[in-house]
Amino acid sequence: MVDTCRITVLSENIAHDDGLKPEYGLSLWIEVDGVKILFDTGQSDNFARNAERINVPLEQADFLVVSHGHFDHTGGIAHALTKCPDVRIYLHPDALVTRYIRLAPNSVLQIGMPDPSRKALEAKHAQCRWTGKPTRISEHAFITGPVPRETDFETIGEDFWLDENCSTPDHIHDDQSLWLETSKGLVVILGCAHAGVVNTIEFMRRLSGIHTVRAVVGGMHLMNSSTGRIDATAQALKKLGIGLLAPCHCTGEVATEHLRKHHAEVFQPCGTGSILSFDL
Repeated sequence: MVDTCRITVLSENIAHDDGLKPEYGLSLWIEVDGVKILFDTGQSDNFARNAERINVPLEQADFLVVSHGHFDHTGGIAHALTKCPDVRIYLHPDALVTRYIRLAPNSVLQIGMPDPSRKALEAKHAQCRWTGKPTRISEHAFITGPVPRETDFETIGEDFWLDENCSTPDHIHDDQSLWLETSKGLVVILGCAHAGVVNTIEFMRRLSGIHTVRAVVGGMHLMNSSTGRIDATAQALKKLGIGLLAPCHCTGEVATEHLRKHHAEVFQPCGTGSILSFDL
């Protein structure tokens, strides 16, 4: 049995290698228990181009895990399924719904899963596993399914809707994250954490019975959040005693700098090409 897990950032907003292509979105490659997990696909095929450059074998993927149905996490799905056509796919049914964001009173933008990705998933319907509840995918790897919203400061924040007329709010119930159980605590892997990073971590701790949080990696969706929410998040993470903090993507520059300042001893820069390894 392989005794380490490894997370490679295939696509993210910035790049730590001039030869890699960043984009607004997220895609991670996770190796654990002898299996390979593609966690989200960014918004284009950049994740695959970057994977080829750094010798990540996408064709060997065992699982595709979709954190939620926004374009910047699902845009490359069709391309991924051409690279690994037999992959097992984990996603919540609501990841397929049409969704919008209101940018201004008369400006609405569709931000759901692109049609090519949706059609590619429909063609692979038999390979889809619907994560309406927590799901184990290997000895040490688990998917949360929908995350309970319990904190008083973690709200959706943005003006998200399920219809173009903005009459039905989108609570992003499909938001889910992945965690790895190691001998030194949980490794928390986030897509956007629309349910709230603290809510997500607390849910994982409750499900696993493991209270030590060894690492938190991924998007925390604090980019348009108030100073109050950012500070409350930072304080809550401090109380949890996070061992390593590697925010990226939708965390946002302001929040990332705040976390860097208040968690300097455990902060880890994270961009396209970053690699994080943990012993199990």
